[in-house]
Amino acid sequence: MNKLVVMAVSVLMLVSCKQDKLLKHLETGLVDYERTRLVKENLINDIILEKLAIFKIDQNKYKLVLMLNKSIKREIAEKYRLGVKIEILNGDEEIKTAEMNKVKSYFRNIDFNPKLKVYNMNNYYIHNFEGDFKRLESMDLYLYKYENEVFNGAIGNRVTLKNIGL
Repeated sequence: MNKLVVMAVSVLMLVSCKQDKLLKHLETGLVDYERTRLVKENLINDIILEKLAIFKIDQNKYKLVLMLNKSIKREIAEKYRLGVKIEILNGDEEIKTAEMNKVKSYFRNIDFNPKLKVYNMNNYYIHNFEGDFKRLESMDLYLYKYENEVFNGAIGNRVTLKNIGL
């Protein structure tokens, strides 16, 4: 029983420590996080992707963190869905079918309805995702409208980043 209590407390402390680290980086605008990628590109005129970072939360669990411009308005930030298309090199993630083993890389979508999060006057889209890989060959980000359960096309600019380490 005592071992179980000690293990539970240890796990809670580890999770708390990781959350504190993440919170510190969010509050400081990702300035000291070594895996931050400077982007500074418009998704649309009112939404500028300033920085991108991916935090490893647990084994195969990550947080995608997109830092946005300080002048963004919540009603604009939450008006669209965010399309995220990642390219994974074959061999980085466990491939389940023989057909997939024949390709050099493959794509996966992790689209979501972004909610604006604010930490110390820094604006973010934050999204959890899972995967068993060490890096992404590429990541495409774009905004789109999704009305009445129908994709109504991408709007604005598509931002592409290459060779993203996790």
